[in-house]
Amino acid sequence: MTLRDFENGYWYLDQLKNFAERIGIPAAKKLRKDELEKAIVAFLRTGNAVLPTKRSLRKTGVKDVERGLNLKLRIENYTSNRETKNFIVEQARMMAPDVREKSGVWYRLNRWREEQVTSGEHPTYGDLVPIFLFTASSICSNPRTVGLPND
Repeated sequence: MTLRDFENGYWYLDQLKNFAERIGIPAAKKLRKDELEKAIVAFLRTGNAVLPTKRSLRKTGVKDVERGLNLKLRIENYTSNRETKNFIVEQARMMAPDVREKSGVWYRLNRWREEQVTSGEHPTYGDLVPIFLFTASSICSNPRTVGLPND
């Protein structure tokens, strides 16, 4: 397959995972769709199959939810489940009672969180609340909005 063929096609996640495994991309089954696309493009350009992410693909230890969520708790083993989301939304509503979950808010929040962790920062759940408010605000009604605050 050529790079042009790949970029001009639409690929389902299972197709990307299967192709990535065949060309030797490490941990292909654990990657998100955007990470798989990036890895495949890199392979088609260079012929090298490399892991496209710095994030940890394997979580070990006690989940943050089990440690008891609070604003000062450092994010170590984040779980994107309803309990965690409810905690973040409840805390956000204390600051902005009318805030609502919008499409894409969790995706952007998780990408911000991953970026912080992979760059060596140590965000807390208290750091997630303003990011949630920012991404859930009308400013971010466009899912391609970039430039989330770093503080």
